[in-house]
Amino acid sequence: MKRGLIVYVTGGGELAEDSWGLYACMDRYAAHEVGVARDESDIAYCWWRMLTRGMQEVMCVRARVDGDGMDVVGAPLRLCG
Repeated sequence: MKRGLIVYVTGGGELAEDSWGLYACMDRYAAHEVGVARDESDIAYCWWRMLTRGMQEVMCVRARVDGDGMDVVGAPLRLCG
């Protein structure tokens, strides 16, 4: 089963698409693809993009970005699958 992960940045700075923190999240949640969302419309777009790329399960985690890196806040939310 292919799994997609959306990282919703709710606090702190910006998160680049090729950040090492994203790769760590991919390993932690065993995701095949990752997307970064900065607001609710980005979540919907990433979700749609992952479904069209064949992801059977899509999860969303909330993250806070600071100078030291990225911290995941709370438990992951399964959007589908």
